[in-house]
Amino acid sequence: MTIAFFNGEYKPLSEVTISPLDRGFLFGEGIYEVIPVLQSELVAPQLHLARLKTGLSALSITLDYSQEQLIDALNQVIGRNRLVSGSVYLHVTRGTSEKRNHAFPDVCKATSLIMVQSINESNASEAIQPLKASLQRDTRWRNCHIKSTSLLGNVLHYQHAKDQGTHESILYNDDNIVTEGSTSNVFVLKGNKLFTHPLDSQVLPGITRHILLDVAKQHSTLEVTEHPVTVDELLAADEVWISSSSKGLAPIVSIDEHNIGNGEVGAMAKQLSDLYVNHLVDYR
Repeated sequence: MTIAFFNGEYKPLSEVTISPLDRGFLFGEGIYEVIPVLQSELVAPQLHLARLKTGLSALSITLDYSQEQLIDALNQVIGRNRLVSGSVYLHVTRGTSEKRNHAFPDVCKATSLIMVQSINESNASEAIQPLKASLQRDTRWRNCHIKSTSLLGNVLHYQHAKDQGTHESILYNDDNIVTEGSTSNVFVLKGNKLFTHPLDSQVLPGITRHILLDVAKQHSTLEVTEHPVTVDELLAADEVWISSSSKGLAPIVSIDEHNIGNGEVGAMAKQLSDLYVNHLVDYR
């Protein structure tokens, strides 16, 4: 039986109910975080909760829990579900109002949910798997730096990849600049130079992105640059990777039938993936 934290109480997930007047249900007004768990410990909780706070502030949502209380609740959910390796999902909406209205209600108590997203034993030393991607012009809203629960745009892009028989959609803007994936950040390796799009409203400030940049700067010989790349530069790259809390570092070996490099997992992907896994302990 899966135990969740819901509005201050621990209860079976099957008993959690949300009002049809919850503004997260009606308008998608919410923020979420997916926090990895290794050896029953949260990975980079302070970074995740700092991003949560920024997102809640952007949506003018007030959550009546301190960071310490949230970390305690996250750890309680980990313990009550005996989670060793996987992730926990933290979801906060504006809450329930008396009637449906586009304007923010004057008084509204936030709805909060923490649940186990996966309980899968994983071997971080396993060989990383090659992935395929599709290219799509980005049709989402222009506040992608907010980790909002309003994910329809991302869902449609991700479904396109699935329909094409690929694992991810890599997105580009009207200037043919690569921004990110539908569920991930994007890295491009050319020679000894590693590129990723700088943080702005087109890109989610991914926690795994943050850790990978730290690791690459401190423990590799790569020249790391947060700088835009074009679609042509993406396709001409030696290696392309995506990153997320659920995937870690994942190499893209082809994009729309176009091979990246020799179409196989590159040596630097393997090296940086190992460095990432080995240094995750620094972020617990």
